Amino acid sequence: MKSFFGELWEEYREIAKSLVGVVFELVVVLAVVKFGSWLVHLTNPPSPSSCTDPNASWIDCTHTAIVLFAWVGLSVSFVVVAAVFTYRHTLRRIRDVELSETVREAKDYSSGVAVAITSLDEGAGDSDRLRAIQILLDLRSRFPLDRKISIFLGRLYKARQDYESAISTASFFISSKEKAKQIADMDYADVLYNRACYRSLLSRKLGAGEPAEMAKREALEDLKASIAISPNNARDAAADSDFEPLRDNEVYRHLVAR
Repeated sequence: MKSFFGELWEEYREIAKSLVGVVFELVVVLAVVKFGSWLVHLTNPPSPSSCTDPNASWIDCTHTAIVLFAWVGLSVSFVVVAAVFTYRHTLRRIRDVELSETVREAKDYSSGVAVAITSLDEGAGDSDRLRAIQILLDLRSRFPLDRKISIFLGRLYKARQDYESAISTASFFISSKEKAKQIADMDYADVLYNRACYRSLLSRKLGAGEPAEMAKREALEDLKASIAISPNNARDAAADSDFEPLRDNEVYRHLVAR
């Protein structure tokens, strides 16, 4: 196990490097300024103010101007180089952080989907499915429009016969797609289809009564909307055992007859 200071160093290592680089650049600039001051003192040229004297030697004044320009130019060049270095290092660090974040998210996404697939096996325990659900919920907060996350999350709830949560999951995705104005693609149609399945299963779980009938009506509405976008879903619905509670419904028979 890493020590506290080891983890702290890994977290702030790049920042420390940047600070050391900036301090080094400042030291170099100050050294150049000091070198210029020493050079001016060594050559002892006439002061710039004395060059306004008509009797002043033009050679000495030219010498003074050259030395001063060289000093100022060298100092400015170091400042510019230091600024460009810091700017480019900062941009590179930002790109590295963004790339690292992208890689981490891709790794989390892949592992989350893999866990969900494994947890859907018949031999998986309920604790495994609950863990997979929690992982997918965390991923959904980052990828609300991802089709796989929504579908696997719904299937995990379905495996636990928690149809209300499966419906809520599908509704979350549908609402997110509607906010993004993406209501005519296959992902939207497929999740509408899944929500129709969950509502059909919920009606069977509820048995007789108005809540069960309401679930059936909502399932038919979802199925109709899904088929309107993707007509092939009518063929799938005709053979899908999830719609067994709707087999005798005239609206259902009309929809799948297409």
